[in-house]
Amino acid sequence: MIKRSLPTTFHLKRGDELLAVLEACRLSGEMFWQICTFVSKGDTAAIEAAIHADNAEELFEMGLRLVDPLDNTDIEYFSLFLEGGQVWVRYADPRDL
Repeated sequence: MIKRSLPTTFHLKRGDELLAVLEACRLSGEMFWQICTFVSKGDTAAIEAAIHADNAEELFEMGLRLVDPLDNTDIEYFSLFLEGGQVWVRYADPRDL
């Protein structure tokens, strides 16, 4: 089995619209979480409350997608928590399911 490196960048999209880039991602020290810098690329005001609340269901209902831009893989199961300019990311890699 080939072990992939963890992504260091993610795209947060609604449809094809790029809302934010999560960059400089690194392990957080908390199991299964990475910390990334949150860079807004669109109108994120509508989604920030859900991200602050770590409300994965609401993010899903809003039609948000987390994408690994390296190979354009959609990550269906994810959780985000925004704190200041940093976002905590936890996800299930679809290539491992």
